[in-house]
Amino acid sequence: MRSARDKLAKLVVNDPVYLPIFERLENDLVYLEDKQNTIERAKNIVNQRATD
Repeated sequence: MRSARDKLAKLVVNDPVYLPIFERLENDLVYLEDKQNTIERAKNIVNQRATD
């Protein structure tokens, strides 16, 4: 997805008509990263509880 974002960035610079697609892709990337971070935090909690 990052590769697609990078390609879209070049398109947006040349033609702003691609801006909504670029924004959506960026938002999706942020969402996925946040979701992964949340899963990692949950795993850390479970692992801490397992060692208590």
